[in-house]
Amino acid sequence: MYKEEMVKVVTLTNSEIDTIETLLYQIENLYENESDPRFLEQSQQLATKLPGRVLEALIPFKQRTGEEIFVISGFPIDQEKVGLTPLNLETNPNVSTKKECFLFCLLSAAIGDVFGWATQQDGRFVHDIFPIKGHEQEQISSGSDEVITLHIEDAFHEHRADFIGLMCIRNPKEINTTFSKPKLDALSAEHRELLFHQEYIIRPDNSHLEKYNNGLFDDGEIQAAREKVNEEMSKGIKFAPFFGDKSRPFLRLDCYFMDEAQGEYASALNSLCDNLEVNTFGLALKAGDIAFVDNYRILHGRCSFNALYDGND
Repeated sequence: MYKEEMVKVVTLTNSEIDTIETLLYQIENLYENESDPRFLEQSQQLATKLPGRVLEALIPFKQRTGEEIFVISGFPIDQEKVGLTPLNLETNPNVSTKKECFLFCLLSAAIGDVFGWATQQDGRFVHDIFPIKGHEQEQISSGSDEVITLHIEDAFHEHRADFIGLMCIRNPKEINTTFSKPKLDALSAEHRELLFHQEYIIRPDNSHLEKYNNGLFDDGEIQAAREKVNEEMSKGIKFAPFFGDKSRPFLRLDCYFMDEAQGEYASALNSLCDNLEVNTFGLALKAGDIAFVDNYRILHGRCSFNALYDGND
């Protein structure tokens, strides 16, 4: 099946969990949090102390010679220590999940360089994702009633991440994260060629808007970045949904934040979107699961759900 061709799952052994817990205990006593500059400088070296089997399994993923989705499963989450799910982003970020954030960043550092956006969640490296009252209908991660449509993360930006990570702290309703990539042989040669043309317009997604940030670091550089985002929101950015090798193209796509295409380009895009819809599948991540996704080959989204805002979402 298509899903099995795309997903690699590594389940941690008890011995590997012990190794990770020992490493995290040492790190928690050395660094304030995952944004500590000293931790970030040393994270790739610290990542070499993770279990060798996990690091070895990650190599084909980061070299793009294996599956495009890599899931590490089995890390235990102390739900009592984590506490209630926050209701907003105004509280101190990631305080109760400090250990989990360190692990998330270590595994990320084993793949590449960890970075955040100045215009997104106030520049945090690890974003909190939970439903926020008033965002139900929004096409952002804090929404709930709306399906998060399939997209390449930050597709509008030339320097978007090669890979993105998702770490599940709790998922009591087993909500699916959705994934898809196109089957190229189901697209006509004409449509494939058109999708390589820079005749499409995309705009930044709403998570970069100032109203979804708290302004915790409102300095000149961040203000300049916001102005750039506002300009791109207004003007749009010309791009091509396909680029690179024509036999195995990279993807750049977020239809929700794209302008309506015209003529034959619209036909090609509609054909691609239909293709992606047919080949979509879901994964309900469990507490402790960490999924890494090739952001140049795989689109992801999320099913809708009914948020209760009771601390257990």
